Amino acid sequence: MIMKGVVEMANLQDRLKSLRKENKYTQEDIGKFLNMTTSGYGYYEQGKNKPPLEILQKLASLYSVSLDYLLGNDDVRLKNEIKIDNVVKLPVLGSVRAGTGGWAIEEVIGHEYAFNLCADTSDYYYLKVKGDSMEPRISEGDLALVKKQSDVESGDLAIVLINGDEGVIKKVIKRDDCLELHSFNAYYPVRVFSGQALQDVKIIGKVINTTRHW
Repeated sequence: MIMKGVVEMANLQDRLKSLRKENKYTQEDIGKFLNMTTSGYGYYEQGKNKPPLEILQKLASLYSVSLDYLLGNDDVRLKNEIKIDNVVKLPVLGSVRAGTGGWAIEEVIGHEYAFNLCADTSDYYYLKVKGDSMEPRISEGDLALVKKQSDVESGDLAIVLINGDEGVIKKVIKRDDCLELHSFNAYYPVRVFSGQALQDVKIIGKVINTTRHW
Protein backbone atom coordinates (compact mmCIF):
# COMPACT_ATOMS: atom_id res chain seq x y z
CA MET A 1 0.00 0.00 0.00
CA ILE A 2 1.22 3.49 -0.84
CA MET A 3 -0.11 6.62 0.75
CA LYS A 4 -1.10 9.43 -1.54
CA GLY A 5 2.08 11.41 -2.10
CA VAL A 6 4.72 9.29 -0.36
CA VAL A 7 5.70 5.76 0.56
CA GLU A 8 3.60 4.20 3.31
CA MET A 9 6.55 3.67 5.62
CA ALA A 10 5.00 0.91 7.77
CA ASN A 11 4.64 -1.46 4.80
CA LEU A 12 8.00 -0.51 3.33
CA GLN A 13 9.87 -1.01 6.59
CA ASP A 14 8.21 -4.40 7.13
CA ARG A 15 9.25 -5.52 3.64
CA LEU A 16 12.81 -4.32 4.16
CA LYS A 17 13.11 -6.21 7.42
CA SER A 18 11.46 -9.44 6.24
CA LEU A 19 13.43 -9.61 2.98
CA ARG A 20 16.71 -8.97 4.79
CA LYS A 21 16.06 -11.72 7.34
CA GLU A 22 14.76 -14.09 4.68
CA ASN A 23 18.06 -13.68 2.81
CA LYS A 24 20.04 -14.01 6.06
CA TYR A 25 21.61 -10.56 5.90
CA THR A 26 22.38 -8.36 8.88
CA GLN A 27 21.74 -4.63 8.90
CA GLU A 28 25.51 -4.21 8.78
CA ASP A 29 25.64 -6.32 5.60
CA ILE A 30 23.02 -4.17 3.89
CA GLY A 31 24.67 -0.98 5.09
CA LYS A 32 27.94 -2.05 3.47
CA PHE A 33 26.11 -3.03 0.29
CA LEU A 34 24.57 0.44 0.10
CA ASN A 35 27.79 2.21 1.14
CA MET A 36 26.17 3.69 4.23
CA THR A 37 26.36 3.21 7.99
CA THR A 38 24.51 0.43 9.77
CA SER A 39 22.49 2.97 11.75
CA GLY A 40 21.69 4.91 8.58
CA TYR A 41 20.18 1.81 7.01
CA GLY A 42 18.49 0.94 10.29
CA TYR A 43 16.51 4.18 10.06
CA TYR A 44 14.86 2.82 6.90
CA GLU A 45 13.67 -0.32 8.69
CA GLN A 46 12.49 1.75 11.65
CA GLY A 47 10.54 4.12 9.40
CA LYS A 48 12.57 7.09 10.62
CA ASN A 49 13.84 7.98 7.17
CA LYS A 50 12.66 7.51 3.58
CA PRO A 51 15.00 5.70 1.17
CA PRO A 52 15.67 7.58 -2.08
CA LEU A 53 14.74 5.93 -5.35
CA GLU A 54 18.32 4.83 -6.06
CA ILE A 55 18.43 2.89 -2.77
CA LEU A 56 15.04 1.30 -3.42
CA GLN A 57 16.17 0.12 -6.84
CA LYS A 58 19.38 -1.40 -5.44
CA LEU A 59 17.46 -3.27 -2.75
CA ALA A 60 14.84 -4.50 -5.21
CA SER A 61 17.65 -5.84 -7.41
CA LEU A 62 19.44 -7.44 -4.45
CA TYR A 63 16.32 -9.30 -3.33
CA SER A 64 15.12 -10.02 -6.90
CA VAL A 65 11.75 -8.40 -6.31
CA SER A 66 9.85 -5.67 -8.09
CA LEU A 67 9.90 -2.13 -6.81
CA ASP A 68 6.14 -2.32 -6.30
CA TYR A 69 6.58 -5.40 -4.11
CA LEU A 70 9.31 -3.74 -2.06
CA LEU A 71 7.07 -0.72 -1.49
CA GLY A 72 4.21 -2.95 -0.37
CA ASN A 73 2.12 -2.01 -3.39
CA ASP A 74 1.95 -5.51 -4.87
CA ASP A 75 2.00 -9.09 -3.59
CA VAL A 76 3.71 -10.38 -6.75
CA ARG A 77 7.42 -10.51 -6.01
CA LEU A 78 8.87 -10.20 -9.48
CA LYS A 79 7.49 -8.92 -12.76
CA ASN A 80 9.10 -8.65 -16.16
CA GLU A 81 9.57 -4.94 -15.66
CA ILE A 82 9.87 -2.79 -12.58
CA LYS A 83 7.26 -0.09 -12.89
CA ILE A 84 8.33 3.31 -11.64
CA ASP A 85 5.77 5.41 -13.49
CA ASN A 86 4.30 6.46 -10.16
CA VAL A 87 7.58 7.92 -8.92
CA VAL A 88 8.30 11.60 -9.49
CA LYS A 89 11.30 13.71 -8.54
CA LEU A 90 10.28 16.99 -6.92
CA PRO A 91 12.33 20.06 -6.02
CA VAL A 92 12.95 21.00 -2.42
CA LEU A 93 12.33 24.73 -2.43
CA GLY A 94 13.94 27.12 -0.01
CA SER A 95 12.62 26.75 3.49
CA VAL A 96 9.44 27.42 5.36
CA ARG A 97 9.80 28.48 8.97
CA ALA A 98 7.31 26.87 11.31
CA GLY A 99 6.82 29.91 13.48
CA THR A 100 8.10 33.36 12.59
CA GLY A 101 10.48 33.70 9.71
CA GLY A 102 11.09 34.02 6.01
CA TRP A 103 10.06 32.39 2.78
CA ALA A 104 12.58 31.62 0.06
CA ILE A 105 10.59 29.70 -2.49
CA GLU A 106 12.90 30.72 -5.33
CA GLU A 107 15.84 28.74 -3.90
CA VAL A 108 16.06 25.08 -4.92
CA ILE A 109 18.15 23.30 -2.29
CA GLY A 110 17.73 19.71 -3.48
CA HIS A 111 15.33 17.09 -4.76
CA GLU A 112 13.25 14.30 -3.21
CA TYR A 113 11.02 11.59 -4.63
CA ALA A 114 7.27 11.32 -4.14
CA PHE A 115 4.94 8.47 -5.05
CA ASN A 116 1.44 8.21 -6.53
CA LEU A 117 0.63 11.87 -6.99
CA CYS A 118 -2.76 11.92 -8.68
CA ALA A 119 -2.62 15.38 -10.27
CA ASP A 120 -0.31 17.55 -12.34
CA THR A 121 3.03 17.03 -10.62
CA SER A 122 4.05 20.61 -11.40
CA ASP A 123 1.64 21.58 -8.61
CA TYR A 124 3.76 19.79 -5.99
CA TYR A 125 7.03 20.55 -4.26
CA TYR A 126 8.80 19.97 -0.97
CA LEU A 127 9.65 22.62 1.59
CA LYS A 128 12.14 22.21 4.41
CA VAL A 129 10.72 23.08 7.82
CA LYS A 130 12.52 25.33 10.28
CA GLY A 131 11.55 26.24 13.81
CA ASP A 132 9.76 24.38 16.58
CA SER A 133 6.23 25.79 16.56
CA MET A 134 4.81 22.57 15.07
CA GLU A 135 6.54 20.21 17.50
CA PRO A 136 6.10 17.42 18.38
CA ARG A 137 4.43 16.33 15.14
CA ILE A 138 6.61 18.35 12.76
CA SER A 139 10.25 19.06 13.54
CA GLU A 140 12.94 21.30 12.17
CA GLY A 141 14.50 19.68 9.12
CA ASP A 142 11.37 17.76 8.14
CA LEU A 143 10.22 17.95 4.54
CA ALA A 144 6.67 19.10 3.88
CA LEU A 145 5.08 17.88 0.65
CA VAL A 146 2.98 20.80 -0.58
CA LYS A 147 0.32 21.10 -3.27
CA LYS A 148 -0.09 24.57 -4.70
CA GLN A 149 -3.58 25.90 -4.01
CA SER A 150 -5.09 29.12 -2.77
CA ASP A 151 -7.52 27.66 -0.23
CA VAL A 152 -7.86 24.70 2.14
CA GLU A 153 -10.55 23.14 4.29
CA SER A 154 -10.85 24.08 7.93
CA GLY A 155 -8.56 21.78 9.89
CA ASP A 156 -6.01 21.33 7.09
CA LEU A 157 -2.32 22.14 7.37
CA ALA A 158 -1.35 24.91 5.00
CA ILE A 159 1.49 27.14 3.91
CA VAL A 160 0.42 30.69 4.67
CA LEU A 161 1.95 34.03 3.75
CA ILE A 162 1.35 36.85 6.20
CA ASN A 163 1.85 40.41 5.00
CA GLY A 164 3.40 38.98 1.85
CA ASP A 165 6.73 38.06 3.39
CA GLU A 166 6.21 35.57 6.22
CA GLY A 167 5.77 31.94 5.26
CA VAL A 168 4.43 29.66 7.98
CA ILE A 169 3.13 26.12 8.20
CA LYS A 170 0.04 26.11 10.38
CA LYS A 171 -3.22 24.32 11.00
CA VAL A 172 -5.97 26.51 9.55
CA ILE A 173 -9.26 26.85 11.41
CA LYS A 174 -12.03 28.83 9.74
CA ARG A 175 -14.65 30.60 11.84
CA ASP A 176 -17.65 32.61 10.67
CA ASP A 177 -15.90 35.90 11.34
CA CYS A 178 -12.20 35.07 11.47
CA LEU A 179 -9.33 32.81 10.45
CA GLU A 180 -7.17 31.09 13.07
CA LEU A 181 -3.64 29.78 12.60
CA HIS A 182 -2.78 27.07 15.12
CA SER A 183 0.60 25.64 16.14
CA PHE A 184 1.02 22.17 17.61
CA ASN A 185 3.53 23.53 20.12
CA ALA A 186 1.52 24.85 23.09
CA TYR A 187 4.07 27.60 23.70
CA TYR A 188 2.94 29.37 20.52
CA PRO A 189 -0.38 31.23 20.81
CA VAL A 190 -3.16 30.96 18.26
CA ARG A 191 -3.01 33.78 15.72
CA VAL A 192 -6.43 35.21 14.87
CA PHE A 193 -7.18 37.34 11.81
CA SER A 194 -10.49 39.07 11.25
CA GLY A 195 -11.96 42.01 9.38
CA GLN A 196 -9.44 44.01 7.38
CA ALA A 197 -6.57 41.87 8.72
CA LEU A 198 -7.82 38.91 6.68
CA GLN A 199 -6.42 40.63 3.60
CA ASP A 200 -2.93 40.21 5.05
CA VAL A 201 -3.25 36.41 5.04
CA LYS A 202 -2.74 34.39 1.86
CA ILE A 203 -2.88 30.60 1.62
CA ILE A 204 -0.48 29.36 -1.05
CA GLY A 205 -0.49 25.60 -0.54
CA LYS A 206 -1.86 22.60 1.30
CA VAL A 207 0.53 20.37 3.24
CA ILE A 208 -0.15 16.81 2.06
CA ASN A 209 2.22 15.19 4.54
CA THR A 210 5.63 15.57 6.11
CA THR A 211 8.67 13.31 6.09
CA ARG A 212 11.18 13.25 8.92
CA HIS A 213 14.85 13.44 7.94
CA TRP A 214 17.56 12.42 10.39
